[in-house]
Amino acid sequence: MKAAAFDVPVAIFAFNRPKLTRRVFDAVAEQRPKRLFLVADGPRPDCPEDNVPCDEVRKILMEVTWPCEVATNFSDRNLGCGRRMSSGIDWLFKHVDAAVLIEDDCLPAPPFFEFCSAMLSRFANDSRIGLVSGSNFTWRHFQPPASYYFSRYTHIWGWGTWRRSWAHYDFGLRSLSLAREHRLLEEVFDDPQLADFWYAIFGAVKSGRVDTWDYQLFYASVINSWLNVIPAVNLVTNIGIGPDATHTKSSTSIDSQAPGDLQFPLRHPDFITRCRTADEITERDAYGIRRGKDSSSSSQSADQRRPTARSFAQREFARVVSVMRTLAPSRRGG
Repeated sequence: MKAAAFDVPVAIFAFNRPKLTRRVFDAVAEQRPKRLFLVADGPRPDCPEDNVPCDEVRKILMEVTWPCEVATNFSDRNLGCGRRMSSGIDWLFKHVDAAVLIEDDCLPAPPFFEFCSAMLSRFANDSRIGLVSGSNFTWRHFQPPASYYFSRYTHIWGWGTWRRSWAHYDFGLRSLSLAREHRLLEEVFDDPQLADFWYAIFGAVKSGRVDTWDYQLFYASVINSWLNVIPAVNLVTNIGIGPDATHTKSSTSIDSQAPGDLQFPLRHPDFITRCRTADEITERDAYGIRRGKDSSSSSQSADQRRPTARSFAQREFARVVSVMRTLAPSRRGG
């Protein structure tokens, strides 16, 4: 018996990894989405070996055998990770109000689609909610009482969002200097070390030292005080870690987790508030930020304890970049 067609538009983003693309495409095909948006980057000019796998990826993406409206955005040239993803999402939201977005190394379990559909519908008109994630990085240490919780973090290993949220996205982080001038991150984060950590990351992104698109999305979450929906269990597996990856060659506890069992019907939280416990676990396990005595027990004032963002970046820039590359699925383009 064929599955009912999936009503929410689905977008797949790919580059030069046909084996991974095949697995992700097959998972999407099982859901038979009524509208499918396909985005692919072009071969890198200095990598002729990209030509064949890029062609293979596009052939796989076009193997649509169910009734479906298909739209393609295939680049003739290599745009790189940051520009390809951001321009592809720009294009997507010129056509739809909401969508599920999946990259070629993020393998969604079947409940991911039902979960995203339910959440995108439930919070469609609630501007407090920025996006819906399929990833959960805290499941080893924390189980929420409901089927999902709310976070300030924007996990994008399989996710869904709305045009209204993407409208706040700024690839170039043009307001970062103003945010620093007004000490915005100091207001958002209650730990000066955490504020400096994110100033360093956002500064690295703005300067172009890291080719990325996803930390700009988190910046939008921070400056707009979004709450983002995180499932109680992980629903997406990162299958792109390994020798063929551009940056992340080895697996970690963050990226190697298998999908869990999400029960339906969903149990909704009693209140729409951020789960501080889960976010602090994310900060500790995903970003290496330690709260508590190590960072706050000194008798010095917060201003005296806090190093400047510049000095922090100089001392720990390599670690920051390593964190970014571990948590971001798309590090494939030129």
